Amino acid sequence: MQRLVIAKQLGGVQREKRYAALRLIGATKKQVTRVILLESLIASIVGVVIGLVAFWLFQAPLQNFEMGGVRFWPADLQLTWLQYLLIIALTLALTIGVSWRRMRRAQISPLGVARTQEKVKKLRIWRVLPLAIGLGIFAWASTPAGHQWLHEQADSSLGAMMVLAAGVMLVMFGLVLAGGWLTNCIARWCARWARSGLVLIASKRIAVHSRAVFRSVSGVVLALSAGSFYLTAVSGIEMLSASSVNNNGYSQLKGNTAIIIGDSLPQSMQQMLNRQQYIVNSAAVYPLEKGHAMRCSDLASYTEHTCPSGARPDQFALINFDAPVTKSVTLMDTVETKGNVNYLVTLQNAVDVDQLRGLVGERLQSANPMWIVSGTDAKRPAINPVIKNFADLAYVGMGVTLFVAVASLIVSTIGGLLERRRSLFTLRLGGMKLSQLKRLIGFESLVPLVSVSLLSCAIGVWMGLVFISILPTSLKPVITPLYCLIVGAGLAMAIVGIYIILPMIKKLTSPEANQTE
Repeated sequence: MQRLVIAKQLGGVQREKRYAALRLIGATKKQVTRVILLESLIASIVGVVIGLVAFWLFQAPLQNFEMGGVRFWPADLQLTWLQYLLIIALTLALTIGVSWRRMRRAQISPLGVARTQEKVKKLRIWRVLPLAIGLGIFAWASTPAGHQWLHEQADSSLGAMMVLAAGVMLVMFGLVLAGGWLTNCIARWCARWARSGLVLIASKRIAVHSRAVFRSVSGVVLALSAGSFYLTAVSGIEMLSASSVNNNGYSQLKGNTAIIIGDSLPQSMQQMLNRQQYIVNSAAVYPLEKGHAMRCSDLASYTEHTCPSGARPDQFALINFDAPVTKSVTLMDTVETKGNVNYLVTLQNAVDVDQLRGLVGERLQSANPMWIVSGTDAKRPAINPVIKNFADLAYVGMGVTLFVAVASLIVSTIGGLLERRRSLFTLRLGGMKLSQLKRLIGFESLVPLVSVSLLSCAIGVWMGLVFISILPTSLKPVITPLYCLIVGAGLAMAIVGIYIILPMIKKLTSPEANQTE
């Protein structure tokens, strides 16, 4: 819908005049309507064809896209003929409806286009209520009393999550609902304290058309606020995953290695293990109070450690699998080997650990505690990688949304220049320099986008910080360099885009181009 609004805004000014001219030379309202519908239909069909071709071209790459190690089924990316017809019908109906709505004034009267200034509805303060309630929830959650209540509820029920989810929804949609009102207030404040005529004129125009100005960048609000909230909350997942592996002593085992731990494993168990085809070799380890002892000759075969240089093969290395990962091991000369014994095995494949568990459980059938830990499982992060995949998608969504917003800004600025040609020419005749006109247009175009983007990012990051602070986890909020790069690059792209189109002001406001005005 945002692209439809962009398209109609760019061509609307000139098309209104053309349709009004058709009415002046005798065209009826029905004839003008048919022309509008035909033009919109042809443009829509071309767009639908381009979109379908792009969809078919991207089907094969999407089948190779993985999320959490899982790919899409080919059937998930295929549409039925009914779905194709529904998509095409909705697209054509929306584009035709938007185009007809924009041109309705030219259909009413041949001179209706002369009143190009639409009546601006008064902004109501009730639009701020959802945003105020949402921000109030997070402000209360930031206080010691709110933090304590939410922390207690998070341990026992879903009440805390429901409250915060309601706050997030109220803030995000409240920003969209109150955007025009806030834009009007900010513009009026800038106009009140303006020290130059350029800022005063630009602020006054933004204040009068605050709803339309905000509508052109409203998509950025949802994308940046939601994306900033989610990324602030989950960007620490990667560090937490790495920390979970480093704090798991069993991750010191090699990938195809498994350890069998029990209180009363038989001494003859090693012979049974060596007879299994899926077991490459095995070794005995001896549980002690501070870890497990194994011979230096076996240490490098089953773990990521090696004994220090100069150690004898018959010496023992002490390694504690129940403690965080260490960089070195402690040597021991003598160990009691006649007591309890555990076993390390090297499997042909990591998936053979299930066969090993079945074998040990079937043969021993012991009532004593016993478990088998796989080195592959210990090295795997305990946190679902899909969370990180969603974070990557959030980065992509923010980047695409900023790109679309910049495109909307550029096209809206071009459309505004065409529509305001007469007023800009009047300003230039009144003595305003061309450089001043460029600064005026740049201020009107960039300030709303930049301010909305920064405000949305700030609110999203703040909500993410509050959300993470009440969770009883070791997850820390993180603002990644990639996040800053995407937001900064999007705003820089907007500045460059506006700078590129500013030279057209000279042509639009030149006396030669306005001889008939």
